[in-house]
Amino acid sequence: EVLFRSANKMLMDAACHEFMFCAEFWAGDANIFRDIYEAVVAFMEESLKEMLEGCFDAIGLLLMIRINYEHQLIMQKRCVPCLDNYIDKMNLLLWPRLKAVADMHIASMKTCNHRNLWTEDICAHYVVRRYAEFTASMLALNADYGDPQIDHILER
Repeated sequence: EVLFRSANKMLMDAACHEFMFCAEFWAGDANIFRDIYEAVVAFMEESLKEMLEGCFDAIGLLLMIRINYEHQLIMQKRCVPCLDNYIDKMNLLLWPRLKAVADMHIASMKTCNHRNLWTEDICAHYVVRRYAEFTASMLALNADYGDPQIDHILER
């Protein structure tokens, strides 16, 4: 999540400056900016795709979704639309992966042998603690957003 945030923040800052320069120097010709940043944006998209293939961290994915949302708000506040498509593509990559990972977590809970989880110990079982921590983290990350998709994931 930290690398995702840092790389995207750097891309946003550089793209904003370059977009404003291109708009001023070439009288608003957006094709020049697109030509300059096309390879960089493609590299960032491909890097995220590769990383997501091996990612099974639902909390990390939700953090990246929240970071992406905050970056989208920053770009809107700056009134610089140059990375709108890129940010939308990031969402289109992150949300389906989060749903797939959540489905894997749910399937794992449904297929586990509950008898093997029973112990005579008075402490909560580690699986129960992990589930509670996971749910609390997801709720905390959704508290300020009220995203119905996250609510649906948690209800299941």
